[in-house]
Amino acid sequence: MDFNRALSKRVRAYGAAALAAGLCVSVGLGAVASTATAATQRATPPQLQSVTVKPYSGILANSKKVSLYLLTVEKGGKLHCTGICLTYWQPLLVPTATKSIPVAKSVKGKIGFVKRTSRTKQVTFNGYPVYHYTGDSGPNQVKGEGTPADGGTWYLVNAATTSVSSTPVKPKG
Repeated sequence: MDFNRALSKRVRAYGAAALAAGLCVSVGLGAVASTATAATQRATPPQLQSVTVKPYSGILANSKKVSLYLLTVEKGGKLHCTGICLTYWQPLLVPTATKSIPVAKSVKGKIGFVKRTSRTKQVTFNGYPVYHYTGDSGPNQVKGEGTPADGGTWYLVNAATTSVSSTPVKPKG
């Protein structure tokens, strides 16, 4: 599968219009952006849930059990992951008109949003923007955990916390 088709498939799967728009600036994929934007405007908001992926339990995931991550330097909704970063870390996006998203009972933190583009906003959890990692090729994977980047570290999200300080899932030991 060529890069444009693979990217287009992933954009539709995650409803990531802003990712496509960001990549258009970075790598010139103009045709993908308009398709992705239209898809995001029609997309059903993702449901957030808590999943267990050994050795971690209670991590935040989307309705397809794809793990969600945060970047520690983005506390308070300050976006640092832009440009090439978006190639690997895809924002969990919703259309700007979205007021709330479905959340399982096991998810205790505060859900919010931060503006990403004129047509999309990114889901936040306890003030941290949340992302999918492209290295996780499907559900129940956590390959991005502990990755250093952009002056911070990528961590899984603790779905059961309401505390900002305990939102990142950090390795034990």
